[in-house]
Amino acid sequence: LCTNYTSIYVSTNGFISFSSGMGSGCCTGGLMPTGLTNPSNLVALAWTDLNTNNGGNITVQTIGTSPNRVCVVTYSNVASFNTTNPFTVNGQIKLFETSNNIELHFGSLVRSPADVTYLTTEGLQDVTGTIAFPVPGR
Repeated sequence: LCTNYTSIYVSTNGFISFSSGMGSGCCTGGLMPTGLTNPSNLVALAWTDLNTNNGGNITVQTIGTSPNRVCVVTYSNVASFNTTNPFTVNGQIKLFETSNNIELHFGSLVRSPADVTYLTTEGLQDVTGTIAFPVPGR
């Protein structure tokens, strides 16, 4: 069962959703599947507590021509909310038109070994929150 989406909603907390009103996913990542708790219908690069006010930026661009476009969401040096043991996230989410492929390109997430408070989640989860494909070890 597939659904076509024409919009994405970008969270500063390291994920995108295909449903409006999913919220920011504050304030840490979560185990997948989450059930009916928010957020759902998402692609998580590094779902954790991030804050662009502390540094970094998130860009969205579409490259190529129809029907072979790629939507690229880039997290560049996006800083953690935690300033006691700060870390940054670098990576991309790529959504491919026509093939419906999704790629996660994880550049880096470097954090202090002392920082065990922020769970970081990487993977995919459906709209119902019952089917998920988390990346093992993330």
